[in-house]
Amino acid sequence: MEPLPEVTRSQIIDGRKIAQDIESRVKKDVEIFVKEHGIKPALATILVGEHPPSKLYVKLKTLGHANVSVSYPKITISRRKHNRKR
Repeated sequence: MEPLPEVTRSQIIDGRKIAQDIESRVKKDVEIFVKEHGIKPALATILVGEHPPSKLYVKLKTLGHANVSVSYPKITISRRKHNRKR
């Protein structure tokens, strides 16, 4: 087993800049994919109920996907419909 590399100094990173760079690369990749295959990528979510953290997660994912030209259909099912008696 190789020894771990020695850490000599800390480094401050710019998370927003890194995220923007990744988003830019993904957007370019999506554009190339659409040109080559004629299909626009999509990722759907199914949200059951009114759980606030889940709603926030879906909202943030929707915004991120819009920035990279990926469609993001959202399906919401009320908790009442999900818990019907059989």
